[in-house]
Amino acid sequence: MGVRVGLGLDKDSIAQLPEALAEARMALELTSVHKPLLPFGDIELAEFLSHRADKAALRLIPEWVLLTYKSGLDQDLVSTIRTFAECSLNVKDTARKLGVHTNTVYFRLNQIKARTNVDPRTFAGATTLITALRLLDYELSQGTRQE
Repeated sequence: MGVRVGLGLDKDSIAQLPEALAEARMALELTSVHKPLLPFGDIELAEFLSHRADKAALRLIPEWVLLTYKSGLDQDLVSTIRTFAECSLNVKDTARKLGVHTNTVYFRLNQIKARTNVDPRTFAGATTLITALRLLDYELSQGTRQE
């Protein structure tokens, strides 16, 4: 166990201190071993929303994503969608990063669409799938976190 620190945004007046404290507490919630010091302004919006989502959000996760995540099956497909998003939906970059042929990436993206009815090649589809995976990542970390 190490020290973790969350920082709020700079404020112009004493009247804004409660807001700064609330931001610091939210940042503290998102600290980790890899990010022990976290300014509120450095938090990605998607990460923040994933961590603040209530249980109803989990019910919106496509069933295949939930089952795949829990079972550990089809991790090549999960890895592909994560890498595809990291590569800004670029198939060639995704293939290069995964060390596979571009046709393999296309095949996997088609498999994801067939199984989820969500097209990962669209911004909306990729966003839905990545958000679902982030929610599950957070839920898993909460279930195994020991502080």
